[in-house]
Amino acid sequence: MEVFVAGLPLVAVVLALVEWFKKINIPSGALPFVSMAVGILVGIAYQWSLAPLASFSEWFNAVIFGLAYGLMASGIYDVGKSITKSD
Repeated sequence: MEVFVAGLPLVAVVLALVEWFKKINIPSGALPFVSMAVGILVGIAYQWSLAPLASFSEWFNAVIFGLAYGLMASGIYDVGKSITKSD
């Protein structure tokens, strides 16, 4: 749990990268997939920075970790979009 909380600012990085992809005209329907892919890559990089990934379980953990980041970023984006539309 401690590692997850320490890496939580990475959600902002994922959000910023997805926003960048949006500005280069990626279709909005693809953005959740872009968010998950970027989250997985960032999650793997973060886990690797803590310790090299040697076993399948460490790689699996890093992918799930990154997937969670991508899903959180996608959820934050959707919530922000719904809030701005309701005004």
